[in-house]
Amino acid sequence: DYLYEETKIQTKVADLLFQSIGKTPKQEGWKILFKQQTKEEKEDVQTLPLVIIGEHAEVDVKSAEKETQPPKAFTEGTLLTAMKTANKTVDDEEAIKILQEVEGIGTEATRASIIEALKQKEYIQVIKNKL
Repeated sequence: DYLYEETKIQTKVADLLFQSIGKTPKQEGWKILFKQQTKEEKEDVQTLPLVIIGEHAEVDVKSAEKETQPPKAFTEGTLLTAMKTANKTVDDEEAIKILQEVEGIGTEATRASIIEALKQKEYIQVIKNKL
């Protein structure tokens, strides 16, 4: 098992509450098999200083500018799958239940025609097999 110690520090600045979380590995466990870390994983790991509850401190604030990556574009195949498993992408409990009962958006027989209708009405377009 991979075991770690987690430290949480809550900092109040001008009536705003911020939380910092740091992890210190205690036992590598299964992670020993995956020693290579991506650049993002290395940046996300942070250790926190030893602090005492109620301690006042001065801080040096640094802002990091990062670019987000857009989600991968659908293909017709992945869109068909997403329509069938639409319940996995909603947060509303009632919507999840309904989508599970009806097995997604459309039926096995109508999903492809729904996509074709969306293409004909130019709601979606295909570029290099991506929608």
